[in-house]
Amino acid sequence: ESSRRVRVDATTSYRSALEVVFTGAQAGFTSFGFAVASAAGERALPITIPTRGERDAQHAADAAPPMSFVLKADGVVVSVGGVTLGPGCTKGAQGTTIPLRAGKPDVAGLSSCTSRLKSMAPAWAHSTIGEVTASPELDMQTVLEAVSVIVRDFTVIHFGMLST
Repeated sequence: ESSRRVRVDATTSYRSALEVVFTGAQAGFTSFGFAVASAAGERALPITIPTRGERDAQHAADAAPPMSFVLKADGVVVSVGGVTLGPGCTKGAQGTTIPLRAGKPDVAGLSSCTSRLKSMAPAWAHSTIGEVTASPELDMQTVLEAVSVIVRDFTVIHFGMLST
């Protein structure tokens, strides 16, 4: 079987969780189900590891540019095809696209932004790939809350980690 379910506490760092995925991928596992347990209950985050061929095809010159969502301690920075979106999901503006609210992702703001992205440029209309990169110290609950919104509009999620 090439799938594994990993249960982590909501306070587990993103870095620790991603190291589990990396190690599992090295061992040949291609999909994971992260179950994040918190006082609010347990939520699942499915993760599929694309093959090298799939990743190359998705990043080919004629493919739609992937949407990039960088999760940081102060919020989410969104960019696509070299264009960074500023506050309020505005093209050409500088700064954090979606700031955190009370230390948590602004789910409504992020949802509005991900929905708007597809109408902002013709090349983005059919994009399905969301590249999620996060600060290693972020907790899995914060990452899960953001990804659960992003995956509604971008069904293929590639994960990465910001270098420190």
